[in-house]
Amino acid sequence: MKRTVASLLLVLGTALALPSPARADGAAGTEAEALEARWRERPDLVTRGLAMAEAWTAAGRPERARKAVTERLAAAPADQVAAFLAGWLEGGERGCARMWAAVRARLGLPQGVAHGLAESYDVLAKVEEARGQRGLALQALEQHVALAPTAAAWLRIGWLREQAGALVPAVEAYRAARVLAPGHGPARNALALALARTPGMSREARKLVEEGIAKQPEEADSWLHLGLVKALAGDRAGALTAYEEALRRAQRDPALLRVLAAALAEVEQWDLAAKAMAAAGPLEAPSALATLQAAALAVQREEWAEARKLLAQAARLAPKDAQVAFLQGVVAQRTQQPETAVAAYRKALSLDPSQPRYALALVAALLEREQVDDAIEVLREAAKAHPAEAGLPLRLGFALMQKKRWTQAAEAFREAARLAPGDPDPHFYLAVLYGDRLGNLEQARLHLQEYKAKGGKEASALAWLAALSR
Repeated sequence: MKRTVASLLLVLGTALALPSPARADGAAGTEAEALEARWRERPDLVTRGLAMAEAWTAAGRPERARKAVTERLAAAPADQVAAFLAGWLEGGERGCARMWAAVRARLGLPQGVAHGLAESYDVLAKVEEARGQRGLALQALEQHVALAPTAAAWLRIGWLREQAGALVPAVEAYRAARVLAPGHGPARNALALALARTPGMSREARKLVEEGIAKQPEEADSWLHLGLVKALAGDRAGALTAYEEALRRAQRDPALLRVLAAALAEVEQWDLAAKAMAAAGPLEAPSALATLQAAALAVQREEWAEARKLLAQAARLAPKDAQVAFLQGVVAQRTQQPETAVAAYRKALSLDPSQPRYALALVAALLEREQVDDAIEVLREAAKAHPAEAGLPLRLGFALMQKKRWTQAAEAFREAARLAPGDPDPHFYLAVLYGDRLGNLEQARLHLQEYKAKGGKEASALAWLAALSR
């Protein structure tokens, strides 16, 4: 169950961690002019400069903001606040480089002044996250909380750490957010989900969410998170009950309803998932996240034509979203289009190499086309990138067996056994290799003993062990 919930947590976490958009309230030119005038009075205040730049951008005239900043830099070339604003307006890698240079120079602020610098790091983190540079976004946020800690910043740090696979540091960040804002629901729920994924911490995770429900029993979001926590603990029935409670309370929250639909799909409650999607209503504007959720539901229900249409739309809205490419691969593979599946999985893996499941999906598609050598290469590279993922050397062992490279396959299975010391299966495969292919019955017997000691119950394996022991 933990594996099936993982993809949902990625979608949910993305929804929770999306950076706040720049203000776009249709500010008229007169308002932007007023904000520009205020910034010119105090060009050392980065908050005023950002307000001016955002207002001109929202009014569709970013060149006016660029002109104001350029004039300031011409008059004061060493002005780091203006340099920061220039980088924000430029965007991209070069713009971010200018912003980093400005904050590293402390915006030219006195040593004791931290607020404006902290806000600048926060803005920089949002820009880096929006362009997919999560590591740099994390660095910026860590500088932010060092200067002026806030619950919102710690919450985003926790999410970014989770995405980097650092679950324990993520838990620490969520706890820091809770210290600063004990009643902050998103921080409590994020901590609960992280704890639910940490061995031995499921009880604390459930207690946290139940505390939130006790305080606000009509809060649908808490019921949704209780369902997720129970699902991670393997309690499918309990998860469904919690999701149903969430559905009863979420009739006016389209974003939550779409996440809830994905959660219900994970427990194969297709009718309830469709009900949640219908209650969410049509999108007011195209959203990559919501479109991806609808596509994931269509995939779960095996509605391939609808899934293709939604994924094509999601790909246009988010061309660098690895999960979109991954689901396109799933649809292609399930509809007997192996070449298309391979291309989609390759794209997903190149966009986000941090997900071992993308590598495993690509390998499965390659093996369907009998491209065993390519599959072996993908698995070796993935194993280097994820040295703690036991599933990769295990799958590598099978691929090497297809090429009759018995000794290398044994090495791969031994690595899988080392990475998953409680799993009996690698020892069974090693026994087969040593007994049937390498002619070493003593090693086969020893691995069968390990298989039995670790809880293996396959009758033929145990009978073979008994025969070898005699």
